[in-house]
Amino acid sequence: MDCSRRRFLRTGALVVGSGVLAGCAGTADRTPGSETRVFRSRRERGAADAISVSETFDDRYAYLDASDAVRRNGTDADPMPFRRWARLQCLTLGAGRVRERVVSRTETGLMLVHGPPEESLELTVRVMPMVDDDGTTDATPGTAFESIVAAAPRSVTATVSLQARTTTETIPVWVEATA
Repeated sequence: MDCSRRRFLRTGALVVGSGVLAGCAGTADRTPGSETRVFRSRRERGAADAISVSETFDDRYAYLDASDAVRRNGTDADPMPFRRWARLQCLTLGAGRVRERVVSRTETGLMLVHGPPEESLELTVRVMPMVDDDGTTDATPGTAFESIVAAAPRSVTATVSLQARTTTETIPVWVEATA
């Protein structure tokens, strides 16, 4: 079992982040004098055509053939296994491309999230309800949920290359709202 400090911090951040997001998704309005409203989640696949993105990382990272790992150039950081590094880069590239597409078509800000690449390879566009200064919840922040679903691609295919290694991942895109 790997009990390194880095693994402990990464796991702690995921647990804390998951707890914060779970609290946001499952809370009710408890303002004195108001009716209790239970938030319901909605999740749909993006409906627009699939998109793709690619990038070559030869200048920023070094591939360590002996250990099939990757290290950022100019650092003493621990190497990361190539497979994990490539999946993480595909998720990051894909998230950037999905954000560009959705924002350009809806002119709205949004949050894109993904889990650890070894657990799940998917992107989620999060649409969070807006809360006014008086505590009123607006379930359709800026742009309607359906418009965001229509603008989000069904999937993004990301290709990353490092020296002689290339990885391509097709990542499903979901749109999720809590209202």
